[in-house]
Amino acid sequence: MPRQIATGLSDPSISLLEDRIRRLETEVALLAHAVQALTRELTERREQEAGDVATASESSRRQGPMTR
Repeated sequence: MPRQIATGLSDPSISLLEDRIRRLETEVALLAHAVQALTRELTERREQEAGDVATASESSRRQGPMTR
């Protein structure tokens, strides 16, 4: 990530720094929301896959041994 605060002769103004902080806070909040949504989706998929495996296992157990 490139440096955004210039190293020129004058320091950035307080209002410029506050704007940057607000934007960064917004971006961090959006990233946190995205991570939470991805985590929730992965958890739901794992639970669904575990349920599918349990259902398949139960179904095969009810059918008994396979004959060839």
